Amino acid sequence: SRLGVFSRVEIATMPQEAGTPDRPVLVTLSEGKPWSILYGIGAEWNSNDKAGVKLNPRFSLGASYANLFGRAITASIDGRYSVREERVIGTLQDRSIFNSKMPVSLTLFYTRDQRTLDVDRRGAFLEAERRLSTNLKSALRLQYEIVKSNADELALSADERQFQAIRIASIGPGLVFDNRPDPLNPKSGFFASADVKYAFPLASASANFLKGFFQAA
Repeated sequence: SRLGVFSRVEIATMPQEAGTPDRPVLVTLSEGKPWSILYGIGAEWNSNDKAGVKLNPRFSLGASYANLFGRAITASIDGRYSVREERVIGTLQDRSIFNSKMPVSLTLFYTRDQRTLDVDRRGAFLEAERRLSTNLKSALRLQYEIVKSNADELALSADERQFQAIRIASIGPGLVFDNRPDPLNPKSGFFASADVKYAFPLASASANFLKGFFQAA
């Protein structure tokens, strides 16, 4: 079921054979449609837009294939375009790499944000997940990011440092605990997550920092 390529998974026991403790089990699988398409259109109205663009239409289009090479590998690409923002994200995910039940994904991304400054971000990250128990999941991400900006770095405030031109190589472990019976409409249970990101000099990447984020509900 976790492979995500079957629309139906049924298990039924068969009559036990006489003189043996074994019981045959019948597993019935129905493969789902591998292709999925997502598309959308929207608009945003801002009467105080400094750039003079008050009506901002937005278009999005995405496609994914759930069983690449017959190996339950998911390939997807997602794009979004508007006057202020452009985004393209491509992902390859193996839900159980080397039959380890550990999902691993490789993502390539490009974004351009023109809300305040003209900022381009591009790069890639490799992420692996492992479920430690029913409610506890761990993750590890390796990321390389290139940021290009037309901002004057001397004029940037402390709150605008994310707009500076820089290259970042980082590693980030994370933990998620979730025992809510219904994540979409939780009426009981507890959720907590913790992420750490350490950036270090590598090749032409010069960023060096440590950042942590924690949330609970």
